[in-house]
Amino acid sequence: MNSKCHDTPHPGGMQGPAVDNSYGKTGKTKLARGPKGGRKGLLHQFQENLNLWSSAFKQSRTFARVTRTLMALLASHGRSTLTNAITFQGREQQDWSADYKAFNRSEWNVRDLFRAVLAHGLKSLPPESPVVIAMDDTSLPKTGTRIPQARWCHDPLAPKFLEMQIRWGIRMIHAVIIIPDYQNHRPLAVSTAFEPVPAAPKVKNPEAFTEAEVADMEAKKREASLTTRAVDLIKDMRTTLDKAGHAGRQLLLVVDGSFTNGPVVRHLPRQTDLIGRIRKNARLYAPLARKDGKRIYGPALPTPDAYRQDPAVPTRTGHFHYGGALREVRYKEVAGVYWKDGTKGRLMRLIIVLPIPYKVPGRKRRGYNAPGFLLTTDLASPAHGLIQAYLDRWQIEVLHRDLKNGLGVGQVQAFSHEANQKIHGAQVAAYSMLNLAGLDAFAKGRTVEFPELPAWRKAKPPMRPSQHDLITMLRNELVRTRAFSAPKPPKKKGWALSHRETYQAA
Repeated sequence: MNSKCHDTPHPGGMQGPAVDNSYGKTGKTKLARGPKGGRKGLLHQFQENLNLWSSAFKQSRTFARVTRTLMALLASHGRSTLTNAITFQGREQQDWSADYKAFNRSEWNVRDLFRAVLAHGLKSLPPESPVVIAMDDTSLPKTGTRIPQARWCHDPLAPKFLEMQIRWGIRMIHAVIIIPDYQNHRPLAVSTAFEPVPAAPKVKNPEAFTEAEVADMEAKKREASLTTRAVDLIKDMRTTLDKAGHAGRQLLLVVDGSFTNGPVVRHLPRQTDLIGRIRKNARLYAPLARKDGKRIYGPALPTPDAYRQDPAVPTRTGHFHYGGALREVRYKEVAGVYWKDGTKGRLMRLIIVLPIPYKVPGRKRRGYNAPGFLLTTDLASPAHGLIQAYLDRWQIEVLHRDLKNGLGVGQVQAFSHEANQKIHGAQVAAYSMLNLAGLDAFAKGRTVEFPELPAWRKAKPPMRPSQHDLITMLRNELVRTRAFSAPKPPKKKGWALSHRETYQAA
């Protein structure tokens, strides 16, 4: 490629009344006009949210190019690649190199984008309620052997009969804020972090290195571990809350067994609690009745599964939003336990969510899911709020499906370390801002402004705009306001397809 890089917006990009590529000292775009009546449209609100990112970029032209590319990446057809994003903008006959260099050469950090997402998402939470953050790890499937940060990852969808359930991909750590907008009894999960976890370099022939070199390699290995990345991310989110004026607000982390361990629990920042799953046969201990030197562990307690079957532990009931309905859930709790093999010397509280019955199609007998055994560092809050937060954590799994199957996150072909570090997280951050814009623009759910549903879906219409609804509305407003102009010269005589339908890759 012998083309010169121009970091200023091209004349064939965003134009017209919707977006103006001329940036002033503030580095903010001119916003699209919303519908009549003073209410802001989805595109207008989305651009307002994206303008919160202006301070994350050193140059306004880089901010303009990145936000324009991300907007086109969300709205483009076919595979989610930068090539399709450029084509969707009508710039397939112009220099494309600067769009790639904005991700692998420009100096900006994806975490700055997610900090703005978290600060803006706090406005959708009830005042004084805990900020519930769900964390998990996932992988983006890849095929190239020279893609930076690619490694062998666990594949949860692999057949169970395989000896090694793995696939080649990029391992990502994902965090979402749970917004308790219980339309159809389901909350909304909005991503607040999405960054790669590279594999630690393997030490071959350690006898060939000095002790200092081996120690340095071991330190790098610990730094690249999932738990170390999680602790660093938790501290960053706590700092974001403090700077946003919520220093006294509780941050509640809902995690699975990968993060319920000593390294994470011991390094939790102030005003931060954790609730996570443990094994049913975990060895628990009671605290000492009297202090005995440095000893803290008392007699051994029954396992969590033994507590579940113990009739002496009282069973309580409560109503929770779960599985599209308000359901009655039974649970038990045991206060003041130590998990010697896991959370070490941190006093914890055990909560057991008993199996929830459900109707199996075609069978008279009801089915039961597996019980949940939870440990939490929150020793004072009511169990009802902690259990609801645990049940809401499932939305991060749903979001994984939407990001990879719906948006095509991971399909961007990035072959440099810097681009892989930025492009996937930036795409997820842009979708988070679109979700928050949808909450602001369509507070009452799926209104008449959305396209009419097919006949087979009218019997049970969705209460909340789906991912397909938001992308369709965004795509329609971009076309309606002519935000991305068509290329010139015009279409050939007799050609009916638009330029996007002609050049868009499947």
